[in-house]
Amino acid sequence: GKIIDTDDVDPFTGGLGEAQKTRIADLLGRWEEPGRGHVKTDYISVGAVLQFRRALASMDTAYPFSGSFGPAETRENCIISAQRVYERLLLKNQTINGNLHFDTIAVLALQGDDLDSDQAKELIRTFRPDRDGGISMVDFVRSIDAIYKEL
Repeated sequence: GKIIDTDDVDPFTGGLGEAQKTRIADLLGRWEEPGRGHVKTDYISVGAVLQFRRALASMDTAYPFSGSFGPAETRENCIISAQRVYERLLLKNQTINGNLHFDTIAVLALQGDDLDSDQAKELIRTFRPDRDGGISMVDFVRSIDAIYKEL
């Protein structure tokens, strides 16, 4: 099932109810959106400043993954977009007991006709398919959520 039921969003604020937030925490773990607070330190390297600016530039958009992925400026929007991507992938690809088959995602590791084994291993580590190659919606969203947390 879905992690966020878009029909259960407050029609006035667009926010999630406490039951939805609790479900997210139970399935994906607790996490707070990063604040815009300041961290004080005595020394900041130029490299750290440049890395920080690149990170901010990628977060300073409603679409940090891509326009095709959908909005992800908040964790809730990221989860909703990840669910929609999963559903779109299910429409035209093979499934295992209703779950997405890993081969659908493994195509990303193809370089022409050859499989890039390093990229394939990274995809396996990221999406963690079961031994039959299936990825449930919850596992897919959990994987995307972990990437979102690293942004």
